[in-house]
Amino acid sequence: MSSPPPLPFALTVGVTGHRLEGIPAEERAGVEARIAQALERIESEALALFKREQDLFAPSPPCFMLVSPLAEGADQMAAEAALERGWQLQTVLPFDR
Repeated sequence: MSSPPPLPFALTVGVTGHRLEGIPAEERAGVEARIAQALERIESEALALFKREQDLFAPSPPCFMLVSPLAEGADQMAAEAALERGWQLQTVLPFDR
């Protein structure tokens, strides 16, 4: 009896946060740094899982995606940080295409 083919390893993270005016100017660099650190940790832990459980997944490289509504502020900060890490970006539009 054959088993189904292994699935690719994919991880999607959704974000939403404060608008730019809700983040004091003197705290914005810190928020950006914490977002980047969070994405780095998520990716690191996911890659460790992928390596540890590699027999469960297809051999293709893992795929990381960030879902964000891209509002001005933390949403855009997270999108930029994800793109810098090579993640894919999916946006949620609040209206019909």
